[in-house]
Amino acid sequence: MRVIELRLQNNDENYVKMLRYKLAYISKDIVNISEEGASLHVHIEGDKFEEIEAALKRLVDELDDSYTGITSDILYEKQSQNTFPDYDIYQALVDQKWIVPYESGLIGFGREFLELFKLLDQMFVNWGKRFGAVEYVYPDLIGIETLNQYHYIEQFPNHLMFASHLREDLDLIQSFSEKVSAGCDCYDTTYIDKPQLMNKLAICPHVYKQYENQTIDLDEMLVVTSVGKCKRYESINMTKVERLLDFTMREIVLVGSYEHVIKAREECIRLAINFIDQLGLEANIKSANDPFFTTKYSPKAMLQQKLKLKYELNLLLPYNNKELSVGSFNYHGIYFTEAFNINSSSGANVHTGCIAFGLERFAYAILSQLGVDGAKFWMERQAETLLFS
Repeated sequence: MRVIELRLQNNDENYVKMLRYKLAYISKDIVNISEEGASLHVHIEGDKFEEIEAALKRLVDELDDSYTGITSDILYEKQSQNTFPDYDIYQALVDQKWIVPYESGLIGFGREFLELFKLLDQMFVNWGKRFGAVEYVYPDLIGIETLNQYHYIEQFPNHLMFASHLREDLDLIQSFSEKVSAGCDCYDTTYIDKPQLMNKLAICPHVYKQYENQTIDLDEMLVVTSVGKCKRYESINMTKVERLLDFTMREIVLVGSYEHVIKAREECIRLAINFIDQLGLEANIKSANDPFFTTKYSPKAMLQQKLKLKYELNLLLPYNNKELSVGSFNYHGIYFTEAFNINSSSGANVHTGCIAFGLERFAYAILSQLGVDGAKFWMERQAETLLFS
């Protein structure tokens, strides 16, 4: 194994986060990225060292040219007075069979972890009910054409998980079966049809597609809540429960006037702050931007930060002293209503917003701070009060 050291000329937190995120996609021969002082160490296996080194340099140059640092607006910050666990929380959860690891980015959940998971989800459902949310269940798959309506694929190509099937051809299917049984690695376009569907990457696009070409009354906000499995390929960034390939998202989707959407977003931020205070967690809520993959969208990321279109709820992970984003409070303006032709009866613009929580990582961050016993105690003593507050 060989190591390339990247000395960071820019120590801005968002810059380093974006650089680490993109480095993972350069080559499958990159097996680890570690941070040591003012440097990133990129660990490489295989014989493509020089090729990868050149690609790393190009990425750093592109990011340096396009990155415009904007200081995050810290809306809320809480220091915890709790004593954090002094043991490996991930290993403890595995040992107690609260979580079951499979392939990279794939984990099963049970026992008390699942209790906490369900408790959090019910709390978010109750938040949505404050605004009259109607609950829906949407498919795990979404059409590629739908994603292209709002340019998702070109903005986040690295995340995509395609869904397809064998081509409708009896001889080809029989041939495929025979060759696979003989040990052939035949999972290619010879046999697999061109995909028309994608594993969904978020909940809200299904909502906007549901109301496509419809006219709504702005006197009353349309609110939908849904929970479902999402899939995003994250390469070697997938680690423990912090970042999964297959994860569960609960969203509260807001469609209405600017005033209604912003007011509901502010109320959800207030509810989140109350929750964090009740548990005494170490956390912050600050402005952020989506991890657009291509430099073409760097100005959009900058605009998100500057206009505070996106706030993230971050919880501390004590074992590595890093923060983990567990939820976001998003205002989209008229971006999605224009893409899906959603109009109002009055002719005024229709705005949207989305409140989203990653349930596995939220539960994991709580366990990381409270520990196994602390989380059990909280669930036993505080759950009923919390759910109906």
